[in-house]
Amino acid sequence: MGQNATATPHTSRGDVIAALLRALKDDDAQVREKAAIGLSFRRDPRIIEPLLQAIEDADAQVREKAAIALGASGDSRAVAALEQAMRDPDSQVREKAAAGMVLLGLRR
Repeated sequence: MGQNATATPHTSRGDVIAALLRALKDDDAQVREKAAIGLSFRRDPRIIEPLLQAIEDADAQVREKAAIALGASGDSRAVAALEQAMRDPDSQVREKAAAGMVLLGLRR
C-alpha cells in the first residue's frame, strides 16, 4: 500500500478497517482500488461514507470496486449511489453497480 496505510500480522479488525479507509484516500489509484476491494463484505458502518465518496472517484476501477463494496455492505445508504453509478459513462462501472444492487438485495 501507499504511505497512508500499513497493516501488520498483529493488526486488529478495527485497525485493518482504519488502514483500508486511509488507503481509500491514497494518491495512487491502484492503492484506492485495492482498499475498496479490502472493504468488500465488511459489515462496519464506518465504511459507507468513504465508499460513497469512492464511487465518484476519477478512476473507473476504483468506482467499480466501490460499487461492489457498497452492494456487499448491505447498507441501504448505498442505493442512491449505486443507482447513479448505473448511469456512469464507463460500462464496467455500470455493470458493477448493477451487481452491487443485486448484492445489496441479497444482503439486506
